[in-house]
Amino acid sequence: MRKHLRIYCYNILIIGLCGSINAFAHPTLSDSIGHSSTLTIGAQYIDATVELTFLGTHAQIKRRELDLNKDGHIESSELKAYSRSLLPKAAKYIRLKQGQAPLDLISLYDPEIDVGSTRDISTTPVTIRISFFTSTPKNITTQNQLSLHDTFYSGIPGIYRHSVLGTDGLHTTLISQPMISHKPSTKKQTSVLKVTVTPATPKELTS
Repeated sequence: MRKHLRIYCYNILIIGLCGSINAFAHPTLSDSIGHSSTLTIGAQYIDATVELTFLGTHAQIKRRELDLNKDGHIESSELKAYSRSLLPKAAKYIRLKQGQAPLDLISLYDPEIDVGSTRDISTTPVTIRISFFTSTPKNITTQNQLSLHDTFYSGIPGIYRHSVLGTDGLHTTLISQPMISHKPSTKKQTSVLKVTVTPATPKELTS
């Protein structure tokens, strides 16, 4: 079975953008949704992962949604049921393109939901991780710009992070920059990870 590489760098984002993990005490950042988008690009497959981290009141709202029987406690069976129901929405809100051409994304497995050790309705962060893959286009090094679009929870203040990894001799260059949206917006906000892909040089292939 093909191994799937996942990158967990959300805390690094917070340290890099805010100087300290304690920055979540800021009233804006502590009431946001974190969006971490990752592309892993190889000769055969492209893995796409979007990680959503709900903070503050958004975590509390999400926990109420996860508590399907409304008894104030989130059961493992409820997490599984919610995860299965989320997959069709994920396919709608997460898109991968080569130039302007959409690429078909296939679910690796049901979305993963992490509520930590706290199963009650609180403001403890909730993380949802959604993973897809697709076959790498044969012309990836000539039509070499890819973009991963995340429109989950657009309009809600967010912290956005993008990361890429090239394997099998492919080099990747991240074009997009992370951002923080501080205020709610009635306009649709899209997190777009943009990357270019180049092949290894002959010298690199023979070294």
